[in-house]
Amino acid sequence: MKAILSLCTLVLMFQLSLDAQVKTTQTQKKPVAKTTKPAAKPAAKPAAKQTTAKTTTTATTPAAKDKEVVAKSENTTTETKPVATSPKEEKVSAKPSSYPNQQALYSSAVGLKAMWGIAFTGKHFFANNHAGEAIFRIRGYHAVGTDLLLTVMYEYHGDIPVPGLRWYAGGGPFAGNFSLKGKYRDLFDEYYGKTSRFYFGLTAVLGAEYKFKGLPLAVSADWQPSYLLKDGYEDKGFSAEYGGIGVKYTF
Repeated sequence: MKAILSLCTLVLMFQLSLDAQVKTTQTQKKPVAKTTKPAAKPAAKPAAKQTTAKTTTTATTPAAKDKEVVAKSENTTTETKPVATSPKEEKVSAKPSSYPNQQALYSSAVGLKAMWGIAFTGKHFFANNHAGEAIFRIRGYHAVGTDLLLTVMYEYHGDIPVPGLRWYAGGGPFAGNFSLKGKYRDLFDEYYGKTSRFYFGLTAVLGAEYKFKGLPLAVSADWQPSYLLKDGYEDKGFSAEYGGIGVKYTF
């Protein structure tokens, strides 16, 4: 009887110990489940952040595109501002229509000039309205002598509302030599004494010039009032025997 009771007690004790082990294992398993849940939650949250970041970037890209479009439209408006000043340019461009010869019609020219003798001329424009001209004149007095004259002038050219036609004015120095022939030289030397026939002075010019369209040809007419500063025969004063009509080949 005692043996049976002792066996029963052993069985109960063994059963209680098994129950206790099962409870401990259950309590140990519950915290593990709790710890795994928080580990799963943080993994899900970053994924959500990434999706939100993607959505924000995709949402902001249209705004950025709108800003770029606005910036481009502003740039185009600023670039089109100079077009608004085009009426002034039209006014400036309207002037050449009424004054078509504001620029030099040719660069250089050589030619002949005649009225008081025959002259060889050379002319060169160093700006649209500014030119220099050199004139070498030969004038013969029948059976008396020959007069050689060199004139260098600056000429300013202005516009005339006629295509190809310009006026000019200017001036410069001149110098020459008058040589007598035979008996006239003896008469002058006897009266004035033997002296130099060299003379010089200053001259002005006023005239007009026409350049033919499509042809390398220009014609001119001018007057050169001059003042003689020194003459070999003690002659000084005003002289009007200069100037003439010219024909030039232009290039």
